Amino acid sequence: MATSVKEASLDISKARQEILNTVQAARQGGHLFLIYLLAMVLEELTNIERGQPTEL
Repeated sequence: MATSVKEASLDISKARQEILNTVQAARQGGHLFLIYLLAMVLEELTNIERGQPTEL
């Protein structure tokens, strides 16, 4: 678990890179719904970085 803002930023960057890698693989496989879901995850990561996570 991240203990500082810098570590949290690195964790989010790593997560974003992994998701983008998965998006690339999904594009190559033509998995459109998976790409859609991953785009929603990327948007949520952006919201978390801004301190505005989506409410349930």
